[in-house]
Amino acid sequence: MTNSHLTVLQSSSVKYASAPLFRIPQLDSAGRVEEWHSITYQQFYRDVELFARYWSRVLSEDGVPTRSVIGLWYVNSIVVPFRSC
Repeated sequence: MTNSHLTVLQSSSVKYASAPLFRIPQLDSAGRVEEWHSITYQQFYRDVELFARYWSRVLSEDGVPTRSVIGLWYVNSIVVPFRSC
């Protein structure tokens, strides 16, 4: 059986539940990094599942067939260069 990115995430969320997966910067009013908030494997997996359920429902209500391929376009995002902390 081939593992997909989702099955790898699911198994990692069990194996490394409380380990940090990545960190999100908290910016001050000048846009400088004030502190970092850790997101665990388990938190991220739950967020992915929640996001998928939400959009599945919204798209279904709009008549988009199940398992359709869709695209997302993000605009106005803030990108903060990664620096090790």
